[in-house]
Order: sequence, then C-alpha cells, then structure tokens
Amino acid sequence: MNKYFCLPIILAILVAFSGCRSEDALEFSEQGRFVPEFSSDRAYQYIEDQVNFGPRVPNSEAHREAIQYFNSHFRETAGNNSVYIQSFQQEVYGDTLNLYNLIAAFGTEHQDRILLAAHWDSRPRAEEDPDDPDSPILGADDGGSGVGVLMEFANIFAEHPLPIGVDIILFDLEDYGKPTDIDN
Repeated sequence: MNKYFCLPIILAILVAFSGCRSEDALEFSEQGRFVPEFSSDRAYQYIEDQVNFGPRVPNSEAHREAIQYFNSHFRETAGNNSVYIQSFQQEVYGDTLNLYNLIAAFGTEHQDRILLAAHWDSRPRAEEDPDDPDSPILGADDGGSGVGVLMEFANIFAEHPLPIGVDIILFDLEDYGKPTDIDN
C-alpha cells in the first residue's frame, strides 16, 4: 500500500482520539485499561521544531541538529540506557553520507514487543516542483509528521506503564532518492 495513502488514514485516527482531554479519556472497562491523552499540540510542535532546523538532508547542519534533538527527546522519555544511535556511512550516487538511525526501547522488561517506525530525513531535491526542482524539501508531511507522532507516543509511553515492549526506530536515508539526471 502506498505510504502517502496510509499516513493520512493513521493521522485521521490519531486526530479523532487527540481531541480527548484527560477527564474525557476513553475507558475500556472490560479490559480495565485507561487510554491516555494524545496531545496533537505537542505532536505539531515536534513537526515545527524539525522544520525549523531546515531540510534534514544527510550531511547538512540541519541533519546533525535534528538527530541531536531526537536523541535528547528519546533519552528523556525512554531513559539513557534505552536509546541507541546507529551511525554509519553510505556511498550514494557518488556522495559519502553520514547517517544515523535512532532506536528507543520502552518496556524493556517485556519479551512481547511491537515496532513503530518512521523516517526522519528529508529529500535533497524537489524534482517535481516546476519552479525550484533543485532545492531540498522541508519534509513536514513526509518525515516530520511520522516522527512528531512517535515523539508524542514516547511521552505517553514514559508516563504510563506498558503491558508489552515498544521499540521506536527513526530511519535515516529513506527519502534520499535518485536524482533525475542519474540513470539506473
């Protein structure tokens, strides 16, 4: 299924639940589980923070600032010993890129685990933009929104005990893409 199709559906579900305030939060009486509030305001702020760094294109200052920002947030929410930065280099279309995947683990005592993931980099060129195809993309919708939602989930996971383990991965280099002037 196309990622551009899935993201709006996921965000619509989250927005539907995000309007709940603490006093209006959902109760699942049969399971006896409380559903904590998802703060859409905080999630949007996380997206804005990412965009304010500028395009998060590998090897850029915005890219380095963003991974430090994510590292700080997830260390606050998951704990210092539960966050790992996987740094690596990759040659892509003749450029050597310095890259970073971030892995944060919540509920590490649980063997049953789920994985939530998004990519955080942004595209180095906007080849579909008729006015400025060579400029990088800020990546608010593609990259920023998924990470913003996961950052807010991390806040929730930090405040409420989990019945299972949750691992969050922020992938780098997903959006680099092939320049239009390079053949296979």
